Amino acid sequence: KKSIAPLHNTISSYNRFYDETLYIFQADGSLIYPLQYTDEAAQCFLAITDSSLKASAFHESSMKITNDSYILYRQSFDGNFIFAALVSKQALQAPIYEYLFANLSVILLILIAIVGISYFISKQISLPLNRIHNQIRSFQLENTTLTDMNFPEIQTSIKELDTLYDALIEIQQNARSSMARELLLQTREMQSRILALQAQMNPHFLYNSLSVIQAMADENMTDEIYTMCQNISSILRYISSDQEQLVNLGSEIKHTQNYLECMRIRHGSDLSFEIQVPETMYQFKIPKLCLQLVVENAIKFSTKTRPPWQILVTGQLFPDYWELQVIDNGPGFTDEKLGELQEEIHEINRTGTLPNLEINGMGLMNIYIRFKMLYHEKHIFRLANHEPHGAVVTIGGKIT
Repeated sequence: KKSIAPLHNTISSYNRFYDETLYIFQADGSLIYPLQYTDEAAQCFLAITDSSLKASAFHESSMKITNDSYILYRQSFDGNFIFAALVSKQALQAPIYEYLFANLSVILLILIAIVGISYFISKQISLPLNRIHNQIRSFQLENTTLTDMNFPEIQTSIKELDTLYDALIEIQQNARSSMARELLLQTREMQSRILALQAQMNPHFLYNSLSVIQAMADENMTDEIYTMCQNISSILRYISSDQEQLVNLGSEIKHTQNYLECMRIRHGSDLSFEIQVPETMYQFKIPKLCLQLVVENAIKFSTKTRPPWQILVTGQLFPDYWELQVIDNGPGFTDEKLGELQEEIHEINRTGTLPNLEINGMGLMNIYIRFKMLYHEKHIFRLANHEPHGAVVTIGGKIT
């Protein structure tokens, strides 16, 4: 023991970098260092004295890998001793893991910094772009007036985006201004055409009425002539009263009733009518002369069949809209005619282009066009047939 004491001291003072365990075996397997023989020492000796070691003695360093450790060993030149160093895999690989962890931490911090900077830059760009996108999506030309020109200001802090937005606003302002002028011109044109239609009614209606009065005068129908003249006077006064295109429904019903009285005097007992409209609807606005023109159209086609002829005007009030129905007992619409009218209405709604009002006719399409223009498209207009025979024309509007 005294002879190996310096060896023990030298090995014990060895600086172990990986917490390795050092062994010195004799060729027969007895342990020189450390003095205490352990199971780990026995397993180490068995691992290094395998078949390869027995086949040939060698004096270069060799390594043996077990499940959980590395064994570096070497025989002495005389073959009497075996020097071995046992290092656990975990201890040997710890510096690698530390290095990787340190570098990965730095890389992670760099990536976080890059993501943060990218997010900040993207916000600086995407938020203004989203606001510009929302401005484009919300831009509408409908229901535009020359005074409706307010656009939100967007400060992007990016000169290029500010320039883009200013150009966009200028384009939108020009488009809205042009649309507003176009709508104004279209409205004035429509008013002129409606006035022309009203002017056409005066001689047309007056001619027919005078013919009826002349016939009644030949038969000395004094009372009927008096009533007829009163109604004609009221009708003409209503037609030429003012330039307003929207009137109260109550005034339109009264005018329509005067017209129907004239027609009943003209056709006698062959024509009957009834108006069932609640007074709660009288304050609603309706395009002037529309109801009377629907009734006139119903009488025109009903009188092509055998009498008696019946005209019924009903009104219904709903929570968010109102409507009037004019029902007759005439021949009704043919499938072909109804299809043509529906197709024309569909084409107007699809293209937004209104056909010219026909000065020489007071058809249903003229009434539809007036409702569409004067009621700002918050209108109701339906055509159908009535059972067992006759036509039903429904007009109305939404309650705002």
